[in-house]
Amino acid sequence: MCGVATTVADQRVALIGSHEKRALNEASELDGMLCHQRVRADSAALPALPFLIEALDEVFESVAVETLNLIRGLAACVRWLSIERPSTFKATGWIAELEAELNDHATRWERMSEHSSREVAEYADGILEALSA
Repeated sequence: MCGVATTVADQRVALIGSHEKRALNEASELDGMLCHQRVRADSAALPALPFLIEALDEVFESVAVETLNLIRGLAACVRWLSIERPSTFKATGWIAELEAELNDHATRWERMSEHSSREVAEYADGILEALSA
């Protein structure tokens, strides 16, 4: 990836900052960097995931929706790999760690699937669906 490197601290500040539009832009940028078009997860997703999950409790609801969309995308990428290459795919390395980290938070996704916001609930359901496929 080319361009100016942004530290995790800078990204976290922007994502949980007091400016909703800036936070939405940051969520969109992270989405593009970490989970390109839902078919390729970047290895940077693994160290970013705990930060994204933690941020869910601190962000505007609209930003939480975008963050859940990104997390759902990561889960879908792991699922896509196993569906597209079932005989040859075995999650190893950072992909296996990413899958395990996503599964470690299954109770959170289940709880969020009952959220009063339809969008939050649907994205949480999407994460659970991708992880159970």
